Amino acid sequence: MGQLRKSMLIYLDANVVQYCADYGDFVFGVTADCPASDPVLRRELLALRELARIEQFGAWEFATSPLLLKEIRAGMPTSEQLRTYAILEESFSPETWPDERDVEALVQKAAPWSLRSGPDGRHLAVALAMGASWFLTNDAGIIEATAATLEGMHVARPSECLSGIGVGLLLG
Repeated sequence: MGQLRKSMLIYLDANVVQYCADYGDFVFGVTADCPASDPVLRRELLALRELARIEQFGAWEFATSPLLLKEIRAGMPTSEQLRTYAILEESFSPETWPDERDVEALVQKAAPWSLRSGPDGRHLAVALAMGASWFLTNDAGIIEATAATLEGMHVARPSECLSGIGVGLLLG
């Protein structure tokens, strides 16, 4: 599993990418006011915005895989979503994408999560094969099934990652 990375990887799950796409102007700092009124969504969007803002100061990079890129483009994405997907895709490094055999070995491995057979399990396996430190999701089921850490990879909401990375920036 040869990772070609120089920094910590943060893997974005499909539902987090959807939030970025639907609220891209806010997340990427184009607009100042958060358009979400739901307090949970608002908290996660604010965290994503801050992660995007401070990425330039941190020793990490956002990552995804061909699997996720295919998944988010399925269906009927809006033109706004496609524009945001293009921005995100530019920041993803193909050099970090794992070999499919490494992913399959992790999917087949007896692992302490109950999502192995579905797409969520495959995304977790891809992130592990890439050597990701964080797997960001808003899916409570994934977080609960992995008990928040999976083989050293933190599985968390963006807001939880932000607080963990913030500590690292202060100590770094």
